[in-house]
Amino acid sequence: MNIFKKLIFSAPILIAGTAAAQHSLTVNISNLKAGKGKVEIGIYNKAEGFLKPDKVYIGEKVKVGGASTLSYTFRDLPAGDYAVAVYQDENSNGKADTNMIGIPKEGFGFSNNVKPKLSPPTFTQTKFTLIQNKSINITLLNY
Repeated sequence: MNIFKKLIFSAPILIAGTAAAQHSLTVNISNLKAGKGKVEIGIYNKAEGFLKPDKVYIGEKVKVGGASTLSYTFRDLPAGDYAVAVYQDENSNGKADTNMIGIPKEGFGFSNNVKPKLSPPTFTQTKFTLIQNKSINITLLNY
């Protein structure tokens, strides 16, 4: 009987503690090519594996409508450091197309609107801390 009482009385505390630590992140993306393909949004929660597709913490593909902007909200994220990478897969082939020297042919962007020079940005350059519900803006770069 004591175990049952402990479970009953501790369950609300565990549930309340878990619910309080969850936040939403709204990613507002601009400079899209309207009506073309999908936007792939990747959220990373650590530097190791940043920008590697198989290391995405949470990812989503969103169809691009007739506007040059879109917003997507991720829910139930625990507090912590995150970085967001976005690209517009204009031809819906499931990959970020590049030219023969590796420059992206499709729009892309990062949290903090980091503009890479000669190499991809680092997790540290693009990270932000999520401690409450947050909205970030990312303007896609098109070369």
